[in-house]
Amino acid sequence: MRLVRDLGSSVGVPVEEETSGRQKYYRIRAERPSGTLPMSEEEWRLLEMCGVFARHLLGTDLFAEAEQGLVKSRALLKVKDSETERGHFAALKTGTIDFTPHQKTIRMLIKAMEKKRVCRVTYRAILADRAKTFCVKPLKLFAYADSVYLLARMAKPPGNRYREPDFDLILAVHRIRKVELTETLFERPATHDF
Repeated sequence: MRLVRDLGSSVGVPVEEETSGRQKYYRIRAERPSGTLPMSEEEWRLLEMCGVFARHLLGTDLFAEAEQGLVKSRALLKVKDSETERGHFAALKTGTIDFTPHQKTIRMLIKAMEKKRVCRVTYRAILADRAKTFCVKPLKLFAYADSVYLLARMAKPPGNRYREPDFDLILAVHRIRKVELTETLFERPATHDF
């Protein structure tokens, strides 16, 4: 019973339950989503490869969510079991950062970008004695040299004087100590070129 519940809740497969007399039956209906085209085998392999290459950058929880999406998409493919063998891809990860402890930060930054909200960021630079707090407009998360960075513009702190800086900020996500969403909205720059 627990395994059936786990199948329904963690993998997201709807399990139907039916009782007939003293017998209990479980069924999973094979349904194709309407209006969508199934993913090709080549597309799935490329996503699998990207997943392996990016696993160490995402951290455990975010990677598990991405992998769950792949598993759900995999159900749309009609592939023989012999073709689904894993292990074609690998990534060498010497000296990389484990981003598992920074997943809350990444999620908050994604939320801020989607909602176009200014963030109050507490950040400790590599040689700084202590962390500093300032307001930013988060524009893009990007990966470079086995690390994840935030590209952002400075924002006017409430009640303070402000002068637009000459350059955008690039912050190492693993050095961000805290992210708070403010109520202040911002517009993405129309001429911004990453």
